[in-house]
Amino acid sequence: MPPGGINQHFKTEAQRVRRLKSVRWPKGVRCEACGSSDIGKIKTRKYYQCRECRR
Repeated sequence: MPPGGINQHFKTEAQRVRRLKSVRWPKGVRCEACGSSDIGKIKTRKYYQCRECRR
């Protein structure tokens, strides 16, 4: 963690989410179950769902 905490280094939630995505999925978001890149965001729950296998 950077000095001063993550919130000091990444000022907005959007910056923190972008950083998390870049670390978690360096080659883009992919389904862990089937490997598809056809992923949608569930707006009401802050989750992603695969459009192919629905996981």
